[in-house]
Amino acid sequence: MEEMDITIVFNKNKYPVHIGPQETVAALREAICRETGLPPENQRTIAFKGSNQAKLKNPDATLVDIGLKSGSSVKVFGSGGEESSAFLKAEQDALRRKELEERAKLTISKSLVERPVYVKHTFAEFQVLEKLPPGAPGPDEAMELLKKLAKDDGILAIMAKHEWKVGLLSEFAPSMETGIVGVTDSCLLGFNKNKGQEISLRLRTDDFQGFRHYRIIIETLLHELAHMVHSDHDANFHALNRQLNKEYVALDWKKSTGHQVGKSKESPLQVAVESPAEMARRAALQRQEKAKQLNNWKLEDHNSNDNG
Repeated sequence: MEEMDITIVFNKNKYPVHIGPQETVAALREAICRETGLPPENQRTIAFKGSNQAKLKNPDATLVDIGLKSGSSVKVFGSGGEESSAFLKAEQDALRRKELEERAKLTISKSLVERPVYVKHTFAEFQVLEKLPPGAPGPDEAMELLKKLAKDDGILAIMAKHEWKVGLLSEFAPSMETGIVGVTDSCLLGFNKNKGQEISLRLRTDDFQGFRHYRIIIETLLHELAHMVHSDHDANFHALNRQLNKEYVALDWKKSTGHQVGKSKESPLQVAVESPAEMARRAALQRQEKAKQLNNWKLEDHNSNDNG
């Protein structure tokens, strides 16, 4: 089935989104979070013409199931006054993004770097986190995921078509500085430094126990590739972002003939996907503990550096 073009309407701002009809409500809420900065558990109401509110409560329901159609205008209402949050204003969005990017760079200490075999339009180097909390997938698994993204047929085709080269593809850690779902007001999913000097992605779930859904990471990567041309989130940027999402399917014959992204039997990567309800419940029960653990982890790392 062809993917749909919809418009997210939040706080009087409109955000064009390209999404597949077989994606789930959870994926839709992630897309809303990515475009507006509003975390899934704070998305009080999602409404559109013909919407089925009962089915919208099921994070695993598909967009076909809930009645969403291409061309729909999806209105989103937040809880706790998010509609008037300053970071959602267009003028402040760019400043907030730059601030989060700088903070994210600070988390990439003691990392591993690997160079791929040379290809003209590709990513020159990869960088993953080495210092990780207990239970987290290791650096080798993160490196494998970055290579999988770089070798994705749709991404390779886009890079070649637009003659893009990126110096470094890296990951940054979920933290209080870069945002935790259910704890902070916003969360950074990726950034593009100097139009291709570096693209960095949030690969891991907030609890570090797995990786985010492959499709969500791909959409974030396409979003950051659109910043190869346009720095601001203006109409030109959104048009290019929609174009790249269409090209990702059209330029890869496997995807255009029904291949499901992120479900290759060849991939042994550990993936952990949480529904919005699960994220909200976990945030309510563990936000204080999580903040304490993050602070203790940083403190222990700081002390070990001082002693070493």
